[in-house]
Amino acid sequence: MINKIFRSGLIIFTVIGLVACGRNKTNHSEKAFVETISNIEREGDSQINIDAVFQLLENYPETMDFSFDAYKDYETNPDVHLPGWLSFATSNDGKVRIYSIEMNGGVSNPNYTSYCHFIQFRHNEKVFLKSVIEYFNSGFFVDGIFSVETENQTYYLFRFTSGIFAQGSHYKQIIKAYQTDNNGHFNSKKLFKTKKENLDEIEISWDYDCIEQDIPSLRHEGCGDEIIYDSNDKKLFVPYIIAVEGGNAMTEGNLIYQWKGDHFEYTGIAPVKILETEKFRIQIDITNNGKYRYTSWSKGKRMPDKPDLIIENGIKECWCEPGIEDCNCNTTYDNGESAVLGERYIFEMGNYIYMYEDGWIKGGYVNELSVIKNGYKILTERIVE
Repeated sequence: MINKIFRSGLIIFTVIGLVACGRNKTNHSEKAFVETISNIEREGDSQINIDAVFQLLENYPETMDFSFDAYKDYETNPDVHLPGWLSFATSNDGKVRIYSIEMNGGVSNPNYTSYCHFIQFRHNEKVFLKSVIEYFNSGFFVDGIFSVETENQTYYLFRFTSGIFAQGSHYKQIIKAYQTDNNGHFNSKKLFKTKKENLDEIEISWDYDCIEQDIPSLRHEGCGDEIIYDSNDKKLFVPYIIAVEGGNAMTEGNLIYQWKGDHFEYTGIAPVKILETEKFRIQIDITNNGKYRYTSWSKGKRMPDKPDLIIENGIKECWCEPGIEDCNCNTTYDNGESAVLGERYIFEMGNYIYMYEDGWIKGGYVNELSVIKNGYKILTERIVE
């Protein structure tokens, strides 16, 4: 039985079962599926009957095309909605879907949750279903699938996310590359090229508690779409992690992996800001100490040329709604939304201060570069949109 195999705790990509669900057309409705799967209950106080889930998906091959938009959660549809122990991710080409089933944890063990996964995919115009083990004991669920198409091959990037809360809030995320063969098998592929080696996966980890530190370059996000793929520019964005007191923290910067036709190649850390004024081209990026670097060129130069000015160790400040005390760049309202109205990047060099401001202040919107000498503003230029 599938249940017994999953309890073995292997941490490999193993095909347990393969069912050609699409051989016989059925006519089940999306609502009927949601109602049926919602009636599958846990075994004992925590375990989900995953045999029943697999059998249900096998009987519903058309779920491959169900969006579940009307039944995602209680807020969407209080009467009929997907159970909280089931989540899914679908590739942007619509040919692959992974269901993550919460096997334990959650209410019974909020500090740790483990998952099993079913993969549903189209091959030769049929829908197949496999039960697989991937990062099983690490508590990962799949929350993103990105397809990368070439002339002869489609690669898939699976994004695995995990959160462990027993001692603080520690997160991990992995992006792993696969290719399919003529038999419909998913095989790992070393698609990621760093400066030193070729990899089939990239892993990041960070401690959410570190966001409380007064480091303005840290981003406020918790666990969500951290690693993303831009299919238009064919770029993979991986958050830039730095070491801070107490662990690792995620900055607002991103490592860039550019698609080169047959692999992703690391090209560096993406700039936080690229700006233009009437006279200057400006780049602001993050350095490995979590602070900012200001680089500028006169308007007649190209950015690959030698810059006219570089200032290290810049800082970032933010301002919030009036009345909010202890405002910083990660200040939020009780509902989790940002309370920040604007931000400024400040770079000091001798008697000069270069400052970029962006946001709402005193009822108006500001988006400009200022140069201050000995406390007096000697230049102000608006940013060209």
